[in-house]
Amino acid sequence: MGTRILLMVLGCLCAASAAAQPRRVLRVGVFDHRPYMVVEGQQVSGLDVDLARLVLEEAGYGVEFRIRPPARVFHEIRTGELDVLTGPARTPQRAEILWFTSPIHAKVAQVFGPPDLRLDRPEDLENLGRPVGFIRGFTFGDRLDGVRDRLRQRGLAEEEASTRTNVHKLLAARIAAFVDMRDPTLREIEALGLQGRVVPVGEPVFMGWARLALSRKTCSSEDLNRVEAALQALRARGRIPPLPSFPDSAAEKSER
Repeated sequence: MGTRILLMVLGCLCAASAAAQPRRVLRVGVFDHRPYMVVEGQQVSGLDVDLARLVLEEAGYGVEFRIRPPARVFHEIRTGELDVLTGPARTPQRAEILWFTSPIHAKVAQVFGPPDLRLDRPEDLENLGRPVGFIRGFTFGDRLDGVRDRLRQRGLAEEEASTRTNVHKLLAARIAAFVDMRDPTLREIEALGLQGRVVPVGEPVFMGWARLALSRKTCSSEDLNRVEAALQALRARGRIPPLPSFPDSAAEKSER
């Protein structure tokens, strides 16, 4: 009896000790890359920021966002000063220094406009004869960047710093439509209570998959497995939306 009590006490002490252990904090590199990562002073927000926090905390890690210049984040991954990047595309060169999860979301560009606007394809923006909004400094891939370049040559491309500015310009009829990233813009429209007044128009343009990426220098395959399991659990519970279907069937796999 005394032995059983002693074992129970020791078990409780071990559990309490484990619970008291601080969570490992992962350092996540972020920079201003609107609308996915928005840096205002020392505050960070945006879709990639929110998803990184959600998945890493679900996996049991603490999260510390570190604001860095874009050119420095991969250097600090190599030196071990950062542990995680959120949203990068997977390339063979990056895979040499990073473990990649399966996609957290698809990067999809979309034309937005009033509900009565009809476009069969993004190139039809060139036929409206009115200004079209874009996000300043953001690239949308060859197809949409080509549309912007041709509109710019005619003085019809208006480039702003934020999605919200383009939404307000559309409502004021100062632009005919605007091009932005689909999911973050839908979230912004919902936050503003403007569903039905600003809507997606025409076909979306797939740009690539966004993933979480863990440093091979400071993280292990076990860390990758924990993060991937958390991602799939959140998706199964509906906390992260299902991925849209695109031709690249291999895209949904992690590097485990």
